[in-house]
Parts: sequence; structure tokens; C-alpha cells
Amino acid sequence: MFRLEALFSLILITFLAGVLHAGQSPTAVVESHLDNQTIITAPASALPAALHACVTDAQNKAPSYVYAILAGGRTDADAIAPTIVASAIHSLSKPPSGVLISEIVQAAVKATPDAVLKIVRAAILNSPDEAGASIVKSAILAVKNPNGISEVASADSSGKQQTDYKGFKEFKEFKTVSQPEQDKSLADRIIQTAIQANPSLDLEALKVAVNQGLQIFANTPLENDSHFAIWPPLVPLVSQ
Repeated sequence: MFRLEALFSLILITFLAGVLHAGQSPTAVVESHLDNQTIITAPASALPAALHACVTDAQNKAPSYVYAILAGGRTDADAIAPTIVASAIHSLSKPPSGVLISEIVQAAVKATPDAVLKIVRAAILNSPDEAGASIVKSAILAVKNPNGISEVASADSSGKQQTDYKGFKEFKEFKTVSQPEQDKSLADRIIQTAIQANPSLDLEALKVAVNQGLQIFANTPLENDSHFAIWPPLVPLVSQ
């Protein structure tokens, strides 16, 4: 009887927590796990644990929590983007949802477009191989000019790999764009980054996914970002 009562109490507490969070903005939910600090004032080291707690409570809201953290006004948003993406993916139930991984990537890139290659690398490193194509497509859909010559910083393949919160992988060191890389489109460099992060990915499948993303991008107006304040509208992915 005691065990049943304890189980019922746990279910009730979880339900009430969900009801409470249902009426809160993603920012408020994240900040409720930051010990009376805001997303802007909290130390970067506190954000992965707060994000993990939020995603554990509401898996389907993981992209909105990622966006709230990275678009919340932090000056180090580009630097922490790969850590936040990796943490969000590792907080998903196993096996992780490919759709949620894609939406997490889109949300992160919309919030920190200059960190797109770091985000792609972190997502590829921390996701199943089968998610690779949807990750690169999501990145294409979230940037403003995937066909343009890339001027964003690239993930450094010689960077020091480390294991951090909840066992996820990221590359802490990054390099600036070298001259040859400046001649490549961002779409090309997204594919290159994905392959460098995981050479076992199917290159042709990545190219198909990127081309699909470019086709969707060409027919989707993304000029008005004024409504991205809490949650960015996601461009639907077409099936492979």
C-alpha cells in the first residue's frame, strides 16, 4: 500500500509540475531551474543541467528551450551553442527522436546563425548516424543565405575532443575561416563539417538532404524574424 501511495504521489507531483510549466514561457521554465538567476546572468556551466531538467519534463519542448537560452541575450551565445545542442540531444529519451533533433538544430541555428558549423558538428557527434541527413537539412533551412560564400567560423577538426555533461561530445577549440574555405558556399561547408565529424556518414545522402533543404529554402520566405522572440517557426522537413 505504501509503495502505491508513493507512486501515486510521484505521478501527481509530475502532473502538477507539467501543469505549472504549461502556462510559462520557455524562458521562465529554464530560469526556474537556475537558482534565482536569469538566462543572461547564470554561469554558462549551469545551463546544461537546467536544460536537462527542462527537457526531461517536456521532451517536445526541447527546441523552444534551446532557442530561449541561445536567443536570450547572452554575449557568449555562439560559444555555448554546441554545448547547449549536445545537452539537449542527450536529454532526449533513447533512442532520440530524429524530428526533435532536427528541430533542436533549427532552433539553435536560428538563434545563433554564426555558430551554424559548430552546431552541426555538435549535433552530428551526439546523434545516431541516421540523423545526419536531417541535421544538415535543418541547418540549411535555418540560415539566411545557404548559397552564399561562407563567412562563419568553422569547427576545428584538430580541436580537443572532451567529454562533458551527461557524456556528450563537443569540440571546445575552433579556428577562424582559412582563405580556401572562404571560396565555399555555406551549404558546402555544412556537408564538409558533417563528414569531418563523422566520416561514416553517407556523403551522397547528405548532398541529397542539402539539395532538398535548398529547394525548400528557395520557396520559403524567411525575412521577418520579429516573431522569433520565444519560439522560431520551423520549416517542415520533406521526407527523404
